Amino acid sequence: MFIVLLYPTSSERLSLLTCREIKSIHSELSALLSVLSILKQQTDDNKSSAKHLLVLEVPLEECNHVIKEIQIQLKPKRSLLGRAFHRSRWPLLEGQLSAILLKIERYKSLFGLAISAEQHYLSTGIEVLARNTDMKVRDLLDRVQVEFTAAEQERNRKIESGLAKSRARILKWVYRTPFDERHLEISGRRQLDTGTLLTLKPEFQSWVKENPDFKILWGNGIPGAGKTFLRSRVIDYLTNNITSRLPANIGVAFLYFDYKGRAEQSPPLILCSLIHQLASQLSLIPAPLESLYNDLSQKNKSLSSEPTPAYKLLLEILKMFKRVYFVFDALDECEEETQRRNLIPMFHGLASSGASVFITSRSYPLDINESFSASTGAVSITLAAQEEDLRIYIEQKINGNTHARRLISPTIKDNIIQKLVDCAKGMFLLVHFFIEDICKRTTVNEIKRSLQDLDSTLAEEDSLLGIYQRVMDDIKNEHESRRKLALKSLSWAVKAITPLSVHEFCQAVSIKEHLQDIGPGDTPDISMILERHSGRFVL
Repeated sequence: MFIVLLYPTSSERLSLLTCREIKSIHSELSALLSVLSILKQQTDDNKSSAKHLLVLEVPLEECNHVIKEIQIQLKPKRSLLGRAFHRSRWPLLEGQLSAILLKIERYKSLFGLAISAEQHYLSTGIEVLARNTDMKVRDLLDRVQVEFTAAEQERNRKIESGLAKSRARILKWVYRTPFDERHLEISGRRQLDTGTLLTLKPEFQSWVKENPDFKILWGNGIPGAGKTFLRSRVIDYLTNNITSRLPANIGVAFLYFDYKGRAEQSPPLILCSLIHQLASQLSLIPAPLESLYNDLSQKNKSLSSEPTPAYKLLLEILKMFKRVYFVFDALDECEEETQRRNLIPMFHGLASSGASVFITSRSYPLDINESFSASTGAVSITLAAQEEDLRIYIEQKINGNTHARRLISPTIKDNIIQKLVDCAKGMFLLVHFFIEDICKRTTVNEIKRSLQDLDSTLAEEDSLLGIYQRVMDDIKNEHESRRKLALKSLSWAVKAITPLSVHEFCQAVSIKEHLQDIGPGDTPDISMILERHSGRFVL
C-alpha cells in the first residue's frame, strides 16, 4: 500500500490566497450592492425632492448589473474539477476584474459627487428653511406682541375710561355748576396787561413766594376800582406763572362772589366748589372723597348737606398739595349774617392749615375790616386802578373801535388819555364809562365837547353821577320804542332778584300791560338790547 503525501505547491498557496481575496471582494460587492439598492430606493421614493440623485438612476442600474455579473464570476466552485478549472482561468479573470473594479470605482466617484451635491442642496435648503422658519417665528412673535400690546392698551383704555367716568360722576356729585365761567368771561374783557403792577407789589410777592411771610392778603378798594379785573389777573398769574415756576403739585382755587347769586353761594356750596376745583387738579380722586361719596350717595345725600364732613374733607385734600392758593373776590357782596359769619372763620382756618388766601372787598364793611386787620396776622393792600393800567386800557379800547380809531388823532388820543386818568382818581369803572361814551361820538367836535365836560376836580360820587346822567341822557335821546326797550332792560338788569337767562330776560322786557301771552314775535333779539346798552351790558 502506498501512501502519497501531497503538499501544496507555491502556485497552489497563491491560488488559495487569491480565493480568500475573491471572497472578500465578493463580500464587499454584496455590501456595495445593498447600499446601491438603498440609494436607488431612496431615489425612487423621493424623485420630487432628491433632484441631484435623479441623474444616478441609469448609472445605478448599470452598476447594479455589473456587480451582479462579477459576483457570479467570483462565486467559488465547490467541485475539485471546478476549482482546478477556476484556478486555471484566474490570470484571465484577474485582468477582467481590474477593469470591472476600476469601472465600479468610477461609479462610486459619480455616486459620491451626486450625494455630495444632494447633501449641499439639502443643507442649503435646510438653512433657507431655518431662516424662513425663524422669520416666520419672529413675525408670529411680532404679531403676538402687537396683538398683546393692543389688548393691553384696550384693557388700560377701558380701565381709564371706567376711572374717568367714575371720576366725572364723583366730581359732578360734589359740585355741578362750572366754576370758571365767570373767570373766563372777566379775563376775556380784561385788557392784556391790566393788573401787572399789582403782581409786582412787595406785599403780593411776599404772599406768593414759596415760603410766604404771611398767609392772608386782603386787597381792598373803593367801588369801581376794578378789583374784579385785578383779581382775575391774580388768578391768571397764579395758574400760569406760579404753578410752572414753583415745584410741582401746586393747587389754585377761586370764587367770584355776587350779591345776585347769594342763593348759589351759601357756605356749604362754596366748600363743595373748592373741593371740586382742587380734586380736579389731582390725577386720582382722593380716597377720602371717594369714601365719603360712597357713604353719602347710598343715602341719597349731597355733599353740601353735610358741611362739617365737607370742611374736614377740604382740609384733607389740602395735605395732598405742596402749596394751595385760594382767591376770593368781592367778599362784601356776601350777606353778613348768613354768609360772611361762616366764611370768614373758614378763610382763617384754611390759612391756619397752610393755604395762602387772597381776598378782595370794599374797605368799609366793619366785620371784614376787623377780621383782616393787622392784629389777625393778615396783610392789607390797597387796590386801585393804576395810571399805567388806565392808559393801556384807554388806548386799547380806542384802537379796538374802528370808528373811533379813524376819528381820533394821536394828539386827541393823548388828550383823552390824560383827561380820563386825571378824573378817574383810581376808579376803573369811571374810565370805562367815559371811554365807552367817547367811542360812540360820531364827529371829532363831539369828542372834543365831551372832553370839555370832564372835570377832574369833581368829587368821586359826583363823577359817577355825571356818568350815569350821561347814560340816561343817551337813552332818552333814542327813538321811543328803543328808549322804552333800553329803560325796561336796564330796570330788569338792576332789580331782578335772581340771575336771568337770555331767554328769560328777553321775555321779561317784553311784558306789557294787558298782554296775556308773549309769543316769538313779541320778544326782541338780545343783540338789539346789547346794542342799546353798548358797553353797559355784558352777555
